[in-house]
Amino acid sequence: MSPDIITITLSMAIFFMSFYHYAKSAKLPLSSPIGMNEYFSGIFFLRKEVVSLFWGRIALLVGFPLSYAFKFICDGEGIAYFPLIVITWFITLYFYKYAAHFNGVAEEQKGFFSILLKGKIYGLAGALLWLLRALYIASVIYVFWYR
Repeated sequence: MSPDIITITLSMAIFFMSFYHYAKSAKLPLSSPIGMNEYFSGIFFLRKEVVSLFWGRIALLVGFPLSYAFKFICDGEGIAYFPLIVITWFITLYFYKYAAHFNGVAEEQKGFFSILLKGKIYGLAGALLWLLRALYIASVIYVFWYR
């Protein structure tokens, strides 16, 4: 079995076990988008720190990119995903730095996807968020176009 398949399988298993543990400990529904939104909010530093979020971050930010690196090394494929991976890392750093700015957001708009897609913040943080949105959309389009 190739290293990229082993890595992606382990990453997915860690990611979903981490989600399951986080959802059960926070009493979130597993089959609802609310649970996954809360989980991603935790992964991107918008919620309190718990061990299961740490493992989810490792799987998402290290495991998945590592599998594409192995895919590129072994087969010469998967290079189209690297801009998307780098932008995801920048989004993670952005939310790590500016998480406190989003504490005043209305409760129904405090989720990661709500903030990423339609969050309003002003100043440098707002300009950076718009830049990250544009780069993320461009990298997703690049992946679809390249594949």
